[in-house]
Amino acid sequence: MNPGFRLRLSGVSVWLMLIVLAGFSVNYPVSVDISANRENRLSTLSQQVLSNLTGPVRLETWLPADPSLRRQVSALLQRYQQVKSDFDWQFHDPETNPETRTQLAIARTGSIFVHYQNRQQRLDLIDETALTATLISLQNPDPTTLVFVEGHGERAIGGESDAELSQLTTELEQSGYRLLEQNLLEHPTLPENTDVVILASPKVELLSGEWQILKNYLDGGGNLIWLTDPAAAKLPELRRYLAIELTENAVESEHNSLYGFDHPGFMVINRYGNHPSTQGLAGFSLFVNSLAIKASANNTWQAAPLWQTAEQEPQILALSLTRTVTDRLQKIVVVGDGDFLANGYLKRLDNLRLTRRLFGWFSERYLSATKITPPSATDLRLDLPKPIYLSFIATFLIFLPSIFIAISFWLWHKRG
Repeated sequence: MNPGFRLRLSGVSVWLMLIVLAGFSVNYPVSVDISANRENRLSTLSQQVLSNLTGPVRLETWLPADPSLRRQVSALLQRYQQVKSDFDWQFHDPETNPETRTQLAIARTGSIFVHYQNRQQRLDLIDETALTATLISLQNPDPTTLVFVEGHGERAIGGESDAELSQLTTELEQSGYRLLEQNLLEHPTLPENTDVVILASPKVELLSGEWQILKNYLDGGGNLIWLTDPAAAKLPELRRYLAIELTENAVESEHNSLYGFDHPGFMVINRYGNHPSTQGLAGFSLFVNSLAIKASANNTWQAAPLWQTAEQEPQILALSLTRTVTDRLQKIVVVGDGDFLANGYLKRLDNLRLTRRLFGWFSERYLSATKITPPSATDLRLDLPKPIYLSFIATFLIFLPSIFIAISFWLWHKRG
């Protein structure tokens, strides 16, 4: 056989082999996580949740036709698919389907609909925490019911202004909570399946009949979240019942200038209590015009601070109270600021994560998902033994440069 033809045939064979291997890599992708801390894999909790799902999971992913964004989302979803083979998704461009976009009220940045066993939940923000919490919710069809008391100028769960709670409502509903508003004068009986009653900064004091309804609920071991602020009603009966005191005025921070805030009422917090809802949190959260809270010394409740100021004499800005009623743990949270989870501040700094944790404490099956944090890389530093390190320096900084200089000098001398 002609040597030239044989060489060309070998080249063609190599190219054909490369093309076949490329085709296999596209149709049968294999990935191996060799990082020290497995930071490219799902958390153990997410893997356990997937292993407990008995049917296929399907995602309708409505995202803009942005290749970078879709690659990021695909990378996350592929981790789920590696654990559960019948986990599938399909991308849709909302711009090419304007009628569907309007009908489904798809967010400007995109929306994802998760389907499992004839149930569906929507996500407008996707990360491992949100997606795993959604899968937990779909696996447990009985939602946690939150009843927001209304009729006293409270923050409205459907309100769009900065001080109201429409974004919180979306976040909670997408996580599987059921939200209700109830006027205690019009409907004096709380639903039997009420898990938490929420007082969202009422501006007007409760009437005696309304307080009696709330007291009966608390006497029976009901859970409560009370959001207050300097402009809210002081609710003296509730304060006496919980044996707590509130400051008259908002706490002012000594460190605002460090964070670029001129208003003394703005407070950046990263001092959290040793509590299930805040355990492991390290990010900064933003609060506005917050009252400080103090539990009385003779309090029959078990009190624990959730977060507090960083001053030398820290002041508690959120407090949890617990006690056992008929063999059941009763949970109360009092927060001196309702703005931190309102529309104007929910997605600033770490407020959203803190809010997820706070509500997750009242629904244990969601709390574990809110504690998911991406594994940190532990193999970013290359540590070499000293002899090898010195040999690298000698080879690449001394020996090879010397050879190259010598060769260059020799070639120059030869030409001369």
